[in-house]
Amino acid sequence: MFTFSSILKICLDKKTPCHQNNLTREQYNSLIKEYGQIQFQIDFQNIIIYNFSDNKGDFIFECISEKGPYLLENKDSAISRIQILNYRIVDHKLIEMLSFSDKALPDFVVGVRNILFLEDYISFCDLNDDSIVDPIIVYYAQSSMTIVLFYGDDKIIIENSFIGYHEQTLNISSKFYNLPFKVQEKVKALMIRMESDSIGHFPEKWQNKMNAKKLLIKKSVH
Repeated sequence: MFTFSSILKICLDKKTPCHQNNLTREQYNSLIKEYGQIQFQIDFQNIIIYNFSDNKGDFIFECISEKGPYLLENKDSAISRIQILNYRIVDHKLIEMLSFSDKALPDFVVGVRNILFLEDYISFCDLNDDSIVDPIIVYYAQSSMTIVLFYGDDKIIIENSFIGYHEQTLNISSKFYNLPFKVQEKVKALMIRMESDSIGHFPEKWQNKMNAKKLLIKKSVH
């Protein structure tokens, strides 16, 4: 049986994404110990590990999710969280390159709102042919779906949300429109695929409005 560290090495040699779900705390601590990194202060429920290589080096990319317990009398403990971390492997140590976090507040009528990574739409591709990977992470939380593009030093966010039962909004980061046209089109192609798969439903005529560089697109839901 492979140890967790040997699985990682095999995946790194193949230069392909590595998925490892539902790690035990012991497995996670072994990974951190091997790479000489201090353990994160997060009580995670699930961790997905990817790896990729580009002209900048070899990287390990972690998507961590934590589900709060159904304790309605304790609001803090009912929060669900995600954390995204990207490390470059240098001399067999992990050097943190970026981090991102979000949380879903609980609905105290129905309980905790989970944050779920949508793995089918997570990608590690070179979007502008510069031999640098531009990760895209997609997750769903509390009646909203969020696309996060890590491009250079920027985190570019597109959030599709339902507000109550009557309004839908699509919020686009202003940085999105500073991206090369090719990159913008690839992100839109992802959104089109999500609609085709009935995973994401965006406001009517969103493509035309994004072509017009709108930052906020609204739709009344009847």
